[in-house]
Amino acid sequence: MQQGVQYFVPARHKSFRLDKNRGKETLYFVATRQPDAMLEQQYQTLLTAQKNRNLETIAVAQQQIMVSMTKKQRIIEPELENDDSQPVEISEQGERFSVLPRYFNNLCAECVYKVTFEHR
Repeated sequence: MQQGVQYFVPARHKSFRLDKNRGKETLYFVATRQPDAMLEQQYQTLLTAQKNRNLETIAVAQQQIMVSMTKKQRIIEPELENDDSQPVEISEQGERFSVLPRYFNNLCAECVYKVTFEHR
């Protein structure tokens, strides 16, 4: 990332797809100066387990990722500020909606940002 450049997660005019499970959801954004090979490998293990619907391996991979993030980096619940720009309009699978862009107000290198919301 570069200072003064806006980045959109997942991407501008895109959204995350939530599953049918309702309740508390948490997203983690990892900021590192260099790629973390171990974390990348753990994430690939998780993706493969999810694809294969291997619940035991999913649970182990998720736990390993959390341990790696908490050992190596700080976990921060960021201050989310509203962006003064216009809402972003999104159209996916025949549904249209808009969201107000928000940004992290307290970025730091080698940090993990934890954003929690309620999925209803």
